[in-house]
Amino acid sequence: MNIIKGVARDGINRQQITTSWMHDPGDPLSVHVHFHEHEHTWTFALDLLLETFTSPPNQVHGLGDVQIELMGDSVIILLSNGVESATLKFPAESIQDFLYQIDDQGTEEIIAREIEEWLEKL
Repeated sequence: MNIIKGVARDGINRQQITTSWMHDPGDPLSVHVHFHEHEHTWTFALDLLLETFTSPPNQVHGLGDVQIELMGDSVIILLSNGVESATLKFPAESIQDFLYQIDDQGTEEIIAREIEEWLEKL
């Protein structure tokens, strides 16, 4: 788990936020971000976050409730539940550190094993 501080905007309000970023090897395709101030957790695809760092900058990734963009030295995340929305800004370096830790956990091997088990069930 990584604690990452950022800034949130919900239109007119702006506040500092503290988040916990988690990756569960039992759910290798997802990232969980817990917002300490509001006791909410958002879950989104790990691939969405990875695409942000492997594509040219200033491209929005994602079409649904979570959209992510790399802008300079910041990662911008747009969250929407259909009623409310928020724009979050985090240091790109902190997000990259989180991704490197996931890579160190052997995520590729975990995903390969999960796919193999799924195929065996077919």
